[in-house]
Amino acid sequence: MRLFHKLALLLSALALVPLAVFAAFGVGRTNEALTERIEGEQARLASHAATLTSTRVRSILRSLSLYATYADFGAASEEVLTGVLRVAYRQSDDITIVSVVDESGEPVVASVYLEDPESTTTLRRHEAVTAEDLEEHGRRVPLDAALASGAAIGPPYGDAERPRVAMAIEVPERREGRRLLLVAEVSLGRLVASLRALGTESEELLVLGPGRDAIGREEAAVALPGPTAEGLPEEPTVGVYRDGGRRRLGAYAPVPVLGWGVLVRQDESTALEPTARLRR
Repeated sequence: MRLFHKLALLLSALALVPLAVFAAFGVGRTNEALTERIEGEQARLASHAATLTSTRVRSILRSLSLYATYADFGAASEEVLTGVLRVAYRQSDDITIVSVVDESGEPVVASVYLEDPESTTTLRRHEAVTAEDLEEHGRRVPLDAALASGAAIGPPYGDAERPRVAMAIEVPERREGRRLLLVAEVSLGRLVASLRALGTESEELLVLGPGRDAIGREEAAVALPGPTAEGLPEEPTVGVYRDGGRRRLGAYAPVPVLGWGVLVRQDESTALEPTARLRR
């Protein structure tokens, strides 16, 4: 009788082995399928956000090219040029400074900006600008690139609270023999906030500058899926990768024309939580 019980227990244990193996195999396959689905969704979201970023920023540059036709910048009076700048400033809440400069970066007329936009009802959505902001903008204008190609958008700058970018477009006229450019500083704050809203509570969406610094965040040299390299990849990447001591699922997409990038990332443990519950 004792021998019978021992054999019965042994057979029961052996019967559970295939079930355990099958369960482990099934969870593993489920993890793979879930990972592939999440990576696909992240890749689509990153691509969509990259296109939105490029479209939004480049649309302001196209607007500058339109304002450049509002007057003969070479012959117009300072009052007329200032009027053009005011029109450009009013047309976009994201413009913080707009100026006309010569080929050396010297202003032709006073720049248009507001130190206290809250005091003006119709312009309160603009960001306030200080004297220090104005000086930094002067240093950030992509003069050489715009003079070489006719138009240029510089790399992002500013801190996490006030991410910005400078852009410039050459106007066709010359003033006293000098080449002229219409330049603007553009706030990226609303753009970054709207893109972040596309993610979920556990899924982050980051816009990255050329040096892999997160725009609008205090995070530099952001880790990406795929081969490790300086700067941003020119092609999309997706997969599981290590970010310090964390494993993440992520997808990266380059931003067309600008040389920026978008990263969608999520902790692997959070992403695979549904299959982890199956083991419990």
